[in-house]
Amino acid sequence: MCIVRLVKVDLKKVVILEIPKATVRSVSFGGTEYIRIGSYKRKLKEFPEKERALWRSFETTAYELRVAVSNVTEEDVTALLDCAAYYTLLKLPLPTNRSGIIHNMLDEEFIREMDNGNYEVTNKGALLLAKNLNDFRNLKRKAIRVIQYKGNGRTHALREKVFTKGYAVEFDDICDYINTLVPQSEEIESGSRIEHRMFPEKAIREMVSNLIIHQQLDVRGAGPMMEIFDTKIEASNPGGLMVDVNRIIDTAPHARNESMASFLRMAGICEERGSGFDRMEEGMSDLKIPAPKVETGDDFIRTKLYWYLNLRDWKKEDRVRTCYLATCYYYVNEIPVGNAILRERFGVNAQNMYIVSRIIKETVDIGLIKFADESGAKKTRKYIPYWA
Repeated sequence: MCIVRLVKVDLKKVVILEIPKATVRSVSFGGTEYIRIGSYKRKLKEFPEKERALWRSFETTAYELRVAVSNVTEEDVTALLDCAAYYTLLKLPLPTNRSGIIHNMLDEEFIREMDNGNYEVTNKGALLLAKNLNDFRNLKRKAIRVIQYKGNGRTHALREKVFTKGYAVEFDDICDYINTLVPQSEEIESGSRIEHRMFPEKAIREMVSNLIIHQQLDVRGAGPMMEIFDTKIEASNPGGLMVDVNRIIDTAPHARNESMASFLRMAGICEERGSGFDRMEEGMSDLKIPAPKVETGDDFIRTKLYWYLNLRDWKKEDRVRTCYLATCYYYVNEIPVGNAILRERFGVNAQNMYIVSRIIKETVDIGLIKFADESGAKKTRKYIPYWA
């Protein structure tokens, strides 16, 4: 979008037309693309080598480091970005002057200096520290939406909230808000009514951080969303999963938005060790509910958490997935996997060990786990993931 400015020079009015630097496509006028060669404006098609280099530059610049808004002053930077939150998150003292703040914003690649002395705010800076994402035209849809429904369908929405501040600024508020909406289960013990959380806080936190660092930011018209139902929670964001869904426990870390993930790690919001899904499984194991389910396609990732009152209510798919992912978790942590430890995972006592034996058989038959030693005694058999 061009910027028109009216200034006075020697008491004469001068109109200045500023054309922002190209970010995802070359600048065109009247359908013709131009490029500056030295001090001259020339048609881009006359310089094929420069055109190829230009397209390569668009492809190699990560979306998070592209320009969200350009030609802003130092005052504009501090008006658009919550710079104070940066120092709070990193537990650093706030500089005594604006120039110190600008220096840190430049170091973090939240902003870049332009030739005219003004600044560009990068998508990274806006997405992490924006006071209001609506101030950035192309990032409005990247705000995290939280929707609560009545029942387990989407026909009756109870409430919806859009968090329009930067992810780093509002991360804790988003998690706290979701946790207030998470349903509670009730249990009567010794005549007293005791309420239990249906989903673990650590799993909610990991779901939100995954929304941020794994979303494909250049997909237009789609953004991260958390949906809360009576007995399940779903987190969805644009962009396919970067690893095999069956290897999500033991995979090496992959963050689609590496620069943002690096800052969020320094701020203590997420990690880059690839252990987020492990902690989600830990939380679900503590409550004896199914392991998280991950669905993916070419343009989406969806993570689901399910809650059941009793193991007998679980679907076969939930039983098998939980047995497999629990086996993966124990295996990568070098814990031998047998009937006893899986009974603990499912919340089954020793007298009902046959229930877990049946679940193990279902998982072996599908081919997700296998015997660690074919010659071992049946009662003491140990199991490992199919890929081990």
